[in-house]
Amino acid sequence: MTLMDNSRLHAIRENPDLLRSIWSTVEPNLEDVRTYLTTGRSPQYDSITILGRWKYDPNLALNAIRRAKPNISSLEMQRLRRIMEGAFSKSELIAKPDNQVILKNAPALKFSPASVPIPAPGPNGVVVVPPPPPVQTVQGQWKDANAKYLLTIANQDLPTTVEADRLDMKADTSDWVFARED
Repeated sequence: MTLMDNSRLHAIRENPDLLRSIWSTVEPNLEDVRTYLTTGRSPQYDSITILGRWKYDPNLALNAIRRAKPNISSLEMQRLRRIMEGAFSKSELIAKPDNQVILKNAPALKFSPASVPIPAPGPNGVVVVPPPPPVQTVQGQWKDANAKYLLTIANQDLPTTVEADRLDMKADTSDWVFARED
């Protein structure tokens, strides 16, 4: 199969509005696009470390909890792991060059693992596990705040830092930790 036979590329070529939109985005940045395609680096966007796709990482989030609460019991850590893996299993954050951000498949920003009830035996002795919280997709904006970032999502300002392939977002009830997707 050649590049021109690719079904996704064919769909773009057959949609004049989409083709115009893509071209109007690429044309002013042709040299940067050329550099990116040959080196995998973008001189124009590499310094903006928040850009890209980020997947929620329960292991990094649990490490942050353990650092904040060094005396937390292993039983509580196991409970938090189950809750966070269930609540955030498909959560991702996408930061775009136009200062837009999308938080996909995530519980409400006010969600706290501590608020989830502990599974308990029901009337017939079977342990009742609470369902995971509902997920949502919300849009917002990001702005650079002196080498850190401030995300505004659902009318909440969320201080955010990016270090290498890790993004830490401070919500009211807990820290959300994401790892950069490849």
